[in-house]
Amino acid sequence: MRHVTTTTITKDAQELQSIDVPRQPRLIALLLTAVLLCQPAHASVPTLPGVDTKDLDKEETALLVSILEAQFDPCGKPVNMLASVEGKKCAIATRLANFAVGKIQRGLSKKQVIRALLKEQKRLTTRHKFDITGRPYAGPKDAAVTVVEFFDFECPHCRIVAEKMEQLLEKYDGVKLVYKQYPLSFHPNARIAAIQGIAGHMQSKWKVLHNAFFENQSSLSEAKIAEIVASAKLDTAKLKKDIEAAERMVDADRKEGDLADIEGTPTFFVNGRMVEFEELESAIKKELE
Repeated sequence: MRHVTTTTITKDAQELQSIDVPRQPRLIALLLTAVLLCQPAHASVPTLPGVDTKDLDKEETALLVSILEAQFDPCGKPVNMLASVEGKKCAIATRLANFAVGKIQRGLSKKQVIRALLKEQKRLTTRHKFDITGRPYAGPKDAAVTVVEFFDFECPHCRIVAEKMEQLLEKYDGVKLVYKQYPLSFHPNARIAAIQGIAGHMQSKWKVLHNAFFENQSSLSEAKIAEIVASAKLDTAKLKKDIEAAERMVDADRKEGDLADIEGTPTFFVNGRMVEFEELESAIKKELE
């Protein structure tokens, strides 16, 4: 193919050499026009606010655009995902676009990216129903908005977020925060703390233990947990009796988290829908409208 193209160009050049000088500029202009008309049209790269595409080359960017154009807006608006990202219409769309960027950078094919994108979209847009019976919570019992947090007492980010969550609850009426236990396997004391915390909750000591476990997070151990529980002045006989029920509740929470495909802690759900912590306040405001 390249050989044929080279031959054609050489032949055209020979013909140009045999043409009178006054006619050459006109013929060259015609040839340049023909060449330009034969070039594929390249649409300008759209602006994708909030999407990190700096490491994508032109072909990868074009692939991303074509994928987003072919998907519906995950928030249910009558536009495609590309338009949703461009217009900042849906935080989930922006999150999914960044997810697609990551898959493209890993070298996945278009079909593979779309398959992974749809799976992630389902994970993010499904409204989950969690069992919150008997779980500790803060805020009004019959709140219009229920925020469910899956957390781990040895998770540093969970400790940081706990303080910010208190501020959010003070800022917005009609919001309830339900605590669900999700002790991670690589945190050796998280499950013990979760079980003791739930058992303490059965004696209305959740907040005391919750705060104390986080305040002592850097030194948390079985001995430290026992010390904190003792300082809470619980009914020891009742505590021992409630341990098995507390274990079942912690294990049930963990199972629910797995079924919801959470990937770490803390993970938040606003009225059943998974959101990032950075999106939490805007999601709460939307549900309160």
